[in-house]
Amino acid sequence: DEQDRALLERFLDHFDAEVAPRLSALRAQVIHNDANDWNVLVDLERPERVAGLIDFGDALHSVLIAEVAVACAYAILDAEDPIGAAARLAAGFHAEYPLREEELDLLFDLIAMRLVTSVTLSAARKDRTADNP
Repeated sequence: DEQDRALLERFLDHFDAEVAPRLSALRAQVIHNDANDWNVLVDLERPERVAGLIDFGDALHSVLIAEVAVACAYAILDAEDPIGAAARLAAGFHAEYPLREEELDLLFDLIAMRLVTSVTLSAARKDRTADNP
């Protein structure tokens, strides 16, 4: 609907004006780009420890902080404390692979854009498939 569209457009406009111009200054590398509950393997003896990743179909070259943003976007879904969940995930990543201030400055915006992308794609798929709840 128009209200949802306006909300998404505000996020997109903010991204274009404030975030996109800063991305070229950030570290970039190949990232997995789909770290979710189904693709992150954990150590059965130490469940807090990541043992591996599967499904590299979304891997691409992008800014490093996008890897954290994507994982955070999944982690906050249905979380009682979404900000806390994202903060814990980012802190864990940072403990193993230190993030820079300029990367952390964009984390919230990149999480938001991942969610905007997910919502937009889901809505488009729903519109194309009548039997898709």
